Amino acid sequence: MRRFLLLYATQKGQAKAIAEEICEKAFAHGFSADLHCISESDKYDLKTETAPLVVVVSTTGTGDPPDTARKFVKAIQDKALPGDFLAHLRYGLLGLGDSEYTYFCNGGKIIDKRLQELGARHFYDTGHADDCVGLELVVEPWVDGLWAALTKHFTSSRGKAERIGALRVALDASQRMDPLKPELLHIESQVELLRLGDPRRRDS
Repeated sequence: MRRFLLLYATQKGQAKAIAEEICEKAFAHGFSADLHCISESDKYDLKTETAPLVVVVSTTGTGDPPDTARKFVKAIQDKALPGDFLAHLRYGLLGLGDSEYTYFCNGGKIIDKRLQELGARHFYDTGHADDCVGLELVVEPWVDGLWAALTKHFTSSRGKAERIGALRVALDASQRMDPLKPELLHIESQVELLRLGDPRRRDS
């Protein structure tokens, strides 16, 4: 089953409840959600995570991430981290907030911005749910759209893996045939990839 990492950062329990709802619905859509509070840093490692990440984050105080996210935020804000530290990571984020306050959904925005600064990229657009008008107005359609976004991500990743596999086969074959001409390896591998991907060659 297709696995994704699901983290929540909650202050009063709303983000946790939404994350648990996502987790419950995942199975029916063919996914397995690996659910953890964002504070449980011993249960996951974004540095080595290969599955897509889904994060649900609330906001507290004057636009701060919830207390459960303090350790996480401090870790990712380490200025020593390189700009490509999380370049392998693809994620979707749902922020919770209240537009009656100045820094609406700022807890989620802080994490969202920093993940991108570290090279992570969205596989699904960020959602900002407003408790002032009803969180469900954004939460429900965001969760409903999550499954199609995850499916697209996994389909794209599988295609990329297959192309990489074909490239490796072509390189190995080229090296065996003429290991003394490394300058030709790239060209030969690309020709092989084009041949494999050409629908006109499927019956040959």
